[in-house]
Amino acid sequence: MNTDLFERDKTAQKISDIVTTQEECSPLAIDGNWGTGKTDLCQRITQRINNDSSHTTQALYINTFEHDQSESPLLSLLAELTKILPESEDPNLWNSMREALKTSSGIIAKAALHHIFRIDADEAQSDFEESLEKQGEAYLNKQIDKLLEVEAKKANNLAMLKAALIKATANQTLIFVIDELDRCAPSYAIKLLEQTKHVFDVPNIRFILSANITQLESNFINLYGNSSGASYTEKFINFTIPLRTKSFVTNRRQSINNNSKYLLEIVGENYSSPALVNVIDYLTKTVRINLRDIEKLGRSIRYLVSNNSEFDLERDNFPFIALSAFLATRYPEIATALLHKDADYESKYFKRFSIDCHEEVGHYDSDIEYNYLAIKDWTPFACLTYIALEGYKNKAKLGLDDPERCTTAEEAIIKIIGRGHTFKNAHYAFTKVCEKLIF
Repeated sequence: MNTDLFERDKTAQKISDIVTTQEECSPLAIDGNWGTGKTDLCQRITQRINNDSSHTTQALYINTFEHDQSESPLLSLLAELTKILPESEDPNLWNSMREALKTSSGIIAKAALHHIFRIDADEAQSDFEESLEKQGEAYLNKQIDKLLEVEAKKANNLAMLKAALIKATANQTLIFVIDELDRCAPSYAIKLLEQTKHVFDVPNIRFILSANITQLESNFINLYGNSSGASYTEKFINFTIPLRTKSFVTNRRQSINNNSKYLLEIVGENYSSPALVNVIDYLTKTVRINLRDIEKLGRSIRYLVSNNSEFDLERDNFPFIALSAFLATRYPEIATALLHKDADYESKYFKRFSIDCHEEVGHYDSDIEYNYLAIKDWTPFACLTYIALEGYKNKAKLGLDDPERCTTAEEAIIKIIGRGHTFKNAHYAFTKVCEKLIF
């Protein structure tokens, strides 16, 4: 488990206490936007419960996004059970699981329908009637009776499975920690929610469901074609914990430092610098980066580190490389526009990042070039703009014909690109970052 930079251990402790002591709170939902650390939190909850020797409780972590190709949530849940309840210890439970899977998967019923009617179950009524005439009503009635028998057996097998689960968990509590529920197929998510109630609704089995609930409901609405998604999820969730977008930190400066530490945890501590903290601070304020953004940025930088023969990646110029990588991966159209000096996109770029200019952002008009980049506040993105547009070749274009203003700007730029690196080197690095990361 990674260092708890965002203080999720405190939240994990609270949720663990709730779900282990309050049976009526299950299923408990962790509701958070993408990038708020839900997966990290789920893993911490699982670890905390399994490491707590004060109670006989075990947690089973399931990433539903990795399981939804099976089309059977029951199979996924029971497979996790087999890891902690071996057949040698409870053969009755294993037999019940086998019988339940045989009749609940839908495979038998679909195969039977196809065999009997030689058609798919959702074909038109006219096809059914035609098959009926060919094969004889008496024969088909007999086969339909068999299907009804299978359905009756299915209900009986599920009842037997519930009884076996109650017996198997008589002296211990099992907690399923279900992650990524909003990312798996909607049909799979619905089946899983239904089975938490219909199959696993037993005293000592509880559920923690992690998802962006709004997205989950939207998935269901898209599947049903109406607005029933929200009311549908309410049927299966007894307690909801909204996960804050921001981490549980005492002040904003600590939050920025934690974001920087998290990035360095991914790419390496040797790239740490005050300038990097400044870049992360700016990204946090301007585009509200979250945990997932930092993870993606970290992976992109690691890729650059392993393929950086074309430019030097050092502690001093790392903030500029990180900024360039973020722009190339998060806003590739803007990075490409700057790379090719596309004036129309330059204006969009400035509006997107709220770069404060003395004059309104202009454009090219035939052979007339407007002095449209008279920047007042040399933020990290403004410094990147200077490099990307090669402002050092035409300082008047950037409103830097005034020596004092030029000195102020270039001092800020040097802090980002590193004192040992020229503007030309930085432009080359920006170009190579874009070439490697924009597809």
